[in-house]
Amino acid sequence: MDESTVRLHNLLLRIYKKATKDGIDYMNPITKDTLYDLYFRQSDFRLISRENPYFIVQDDNYILTEKAQNKVEEYMISHRDHPKDNQEKDAYIQEFKQLKDIATDISNQADKRKYSELSSGLADKAVRLHWSYQPEYEEYLLVNTGQLPEDDLRAFYDNYFAFEDLYWVLTNAKEKKDVESFLGDKNLDKKFKFKVYSKRWGHEDTYDVERTLDGWAIHAMAVRKSGNKHGSSIIEHLKHDSICYPHNVESYIYSLWLYADRNPIEVSDLEDKMKEIADWISQTERNRPGWILEDN
Repeated sequence: MDESTVRLHNLLLRIYKKATKDGIDYMNPITKDTLYDLYFRQSDFRLISRENPYFIVQDDNYILTEKAQNKVEEYMISHRDHPKDNQEKDAYIQEFKQLKDIATDISNQADKRKYSELSSGLADKAVRLHWSYQPEYEEYLLVNTGQLPEDDLRAFYDNYFAFEDLYWVLTNAKEKKDVESFLGDKNLDKKFKFKVYSKRWGHEDTYDVERTLDGWAIHAMAVRKSGNKHGSSIIEHLKHDSICYPHNVESYIYSLWLYADRNPIEVSDLEDKMKEIADWISQTERNRPGWILEDN
């Protein structure tokens, strides 16, 4: 199961949850502003504008496919059939704490039996609580498990980590990432300075760099060059200017792209981290041999 599949699933969940709260009309065209209010990101609008099983572009709006409408209706019925039960919520929290204590060291048959009993009871409660509290799980978790929760909740809540994630939801724990965020959109397509020393010219060259949906773009000599998430545009420019760079710098540039995309960091913070990479490149360039060998 790929990330696009689970992201589409989560976006549809947001429409379903909105429909249960204040009656969004999901049977008719939905405006971009409405989806933006549900924290759809720029990458999400690109995703749902392409061929996919849930969304169709209609003029400046989006409509749900019949498959998506049916899913939303099924989810809403299940939600209505499972009103919040604070007693069951509290019981789940207490039982999970017991499970957590046992899980750290299952060293005898009695502990194994207790773990199995607690797991079975937690799974039953989790199915009901899931519809009550409508959790949205992060894409990486669903990709790793290869399951969409609502397809088979009993099967999904059949392991310790699924129990733990629901526990975080019910207790508003800090480990549960807030889905009401545009995350890296706040630093997307924003220029900042990238200074690299050139031994050939004996000074620092200053470029404008920006993080894009597809990777990194660099502006040099009034030309904008786009590249991938590993910084191909930056590397290409370094090569063009005969600037030496660390052999694994691309992996750091890629890691920074992912970090900036998944976290709501300011452009200034992104610039500071890119400066560390630029300084690393400059140090490599300064330390390279300065001679040029020629035949006598």
